[in-house]
Amino acid sequence: MVKLKTYLICRIIFTFLFMVISTFFWFTRSVNIYHEVKSKIDSNEIIISNLKRLKESDDTVYNLKIENKDNNQENFKVYIVPTLVGTSVSNNYIKYQVNDNNIKTLNMDGMIIVDKLDGLESRNINLKLWISDTYDGNLNFEGRVVVS
Repeated sequence: MVKLKTYLICRIIFTFLFMVISTFFWFTRSVNIYHEVKSKIDSNEIIISNLKRLKESDDTVYNLKIENKDNNQENFKVYIVPTLVGTSVSNNYIKYQVNDNNIKTLNMDGMIIVDKLDGLESRNINLKLWISDTYDGNLNFEGRVVVS
């Protein structure tokens, strides 16, 4: 009877320790993987302010360099996030042009690029932003370019 109690107590302790240790390693590994993925794509931060109401001939260019610091291919997204509380310019009045290609209107989620970078690849992006000349409200917009 005593041997059976000792056996059960040892078994419960072993099971408990196994669960605690495996949970610890699982959370530690998950956090490390998250940080590794986030640190593979690197870019410089761009703050946007004083957007003007201009047509397509604007010369203001925001230069962004995106680097993949890993050997594997990585997906990335570039979007614009308003930082001024109560900004009066909605996204459908913000025009943009990437690397002198087609002129587009910013969509509601602010996404401007969704693409991939090969391992150890870097890419320079030239971004032009302006407020549509059809907008006749307050030109109160501030934001930043975010890469994830």
